[in-house]
Amino acid sequence: MSDDGQTLFTWAERKGALFHFDRRTDLGELGGYTLSANALALVTFGEDGRATLFDLTWSRAPISLGALRGAALAADGKTIATWGTDYRVALYDLGRPTWADAQPPTGVAFASAVCAASQDAIRPFPKALRGSSRADIDARALKPDDQRIYETLRGRPWNPCDWRGIATIFPGKGPGNKWFEGARQWLRLLSVRILGTRDYACGEINAQGDLDPRRTDSCQLNDSSKTMP
Repeated sequence: MSDDGQTLFTWAERKGALFHFDRRTDLGELGGYTLSANALALVTFGEDGRATLFDLTWSRAPISLGALRGAALAADGKTIATWGTDYRVALYDLGRPTWADAQPPTGVAFASAVCAASQDAIRPFPKALRGSSRADIDARALKPDDQRIYETLRGRPWNPCDWRGIATIFPGKGPGNKWFEGARQWLRLLSVRILGTRDYACGEINAQGDLDPRRTDSCQLNDSSKTMP
């Protein structure tokens, strides 16, 4: 029962359900769950390992957290720590609204908002899809869909938060942002795809090829996670 007495969570014979006033929400078969101490936040784990966050004050819709190995909620339910299938840990602040207004942005504005808030937690594309040469691509990238992804990513920085549109003129606040960076990246993309010049290495954050230590560390984490049990 939640602290406000308005929501009841039940889990019996591996099937979960939420009761809020006269409304029942069936959660299906669950492999487990994590409940905050005040019972105002709930994370459920499906049989496939995919997790969902429920705000038991019903002030926001359920949020899919993807496949996780585990999660922990703060006592007040306002902070969650997740442990991903790649063994990486992330912290999320649930006490602040995700967007300044009720409706999230879309398109380029959405990508910009995500990168502004969480770019240090966003990983580069895996080497299996974004290798700097065809020799780097493993057997999975020989599939038609993966090959199309490789061709789309070729000539771009490995981390999507380092991409700049061609109209980007002014340098941004982040590291590596230079004047006319959008046009610089576009010229390098054409050079890689048409002239066959050197593609970006993982960790390069701009067209000039500057390396950022945080990006490099993220590349190493991506590689090391594949070797862990």
